[in-house]
Amino acid sequence: MEALRDKGVVVTGAAGGIGRAIAEACLAAGARVVVNDLDAERLLATATELGAYAVPADVSTNDGIAALIELSTAHLGRIDVWVGNAGIQGGRGLETPDETWQRAHEVNVMAHVR
Repeated sequence: MEALRDKGVVVTGAAGGIGRAIAEACLAAGARVVVNDLDAERLLATATELGAYAVPADVSTNDGIAALIELSTAHLGRIDVWVGNAGIQGGRGLETPDETWQRAHEVNVMAHVR
């Protein structure tokens, strides 16, 4: 992971779980890391524990992505690596409301497009 030394890294969905582990590994490799999640309280705790910079934002929206890019670039100088880890569980079966499918699509697909 020497390739990450002094690189600016953004990790979405990083308040816990796999995203947190990715952020922790990047920091251990010498990267400068911005962590992102929708759960601001949990994200701030994670950032404090890891020594990362927290940017709470909703990556399922254009405004959320724009804010994350703007604040991350201001903090890091530039973004070298983007880890699109944010994801949510979608519907399960035909009884699932359209809104649930749409929200999953926005987070799991469109966040990467934006």
